[in-house]
Amino acid sequence: MNRDTNALVRYYTFCIAAVLSFSASTPAVASLIRVDTLAAFNSQIGGSRLVADFDDRQLFFPEFNVVPAPGFSTVNAAPQQFFRPSFSGLALSQSGREGFDIRFNTPVFALGLDTLLNGLGPGFIQVFDQSNSLLGSFTVLHDQFIIGFFGVISTEQLGIVRFTSTRGEVVNTGIDNIRLSLTSVPAPPVIFITALALLMLIARRVKNAWP
Repeated sequence: MNRDTNALVRYYTFCIAAVLSFSASTPAVASLIRVDTLAAFNSQIGGSRLVADFDDRQLFFPEFNVVPAPGFSTVNAAPQQFFRPSFSGLALSQSGREGFDIRFNTPVFALGLDTLLNGLGPGFIQVFDQSNSLLGSFTVLHDQFIIGFFGVISTEQLGIVRFTSTRGEVVNTGIDNIRLSLTSVPAPPVIFITALALLMLIARRVKNAWP
């Protein structure tokens, strides 16, 4: 191995050490994954548990409570005839505009729910952490005559998931069938992938430089 190759190896070794040192000293940033089908949601997290279908009008559960979002009225469970999709049982809704918070009491890292829209515009979902810092905002839009699905998977414990809609005072919107995963989701190993890429680059350069 010649002098230039030795210098190159030392340089890239220094780069890898710097990357790994930075990863150890930098706080992890929450990562959110959105999924749009129940099958994909369960596949990503290895299965979920149906916690609430609201057919018994219950709003308080061991894992979470449902309360009105700031500026919205009382939450209730409305029968299916108040919605355009055809389904059995009750779904979560409100009198007037829809806006409610799902507030978690236990560590939750993934949530899935059915969405019911009215054809007058999209629904909106905001995801907050335990300190009420916004992790992400999502738009939900599908035909009003079908039941949609929204799932979110987080590397950080969820605090609040907020649903609001468009013109819910004209035609009802809502959510149903809340599913949860209480298992922590590992963060994508971006730093280590970068380090591996650097190692592969070193190997390639050394191979090319070898007489």
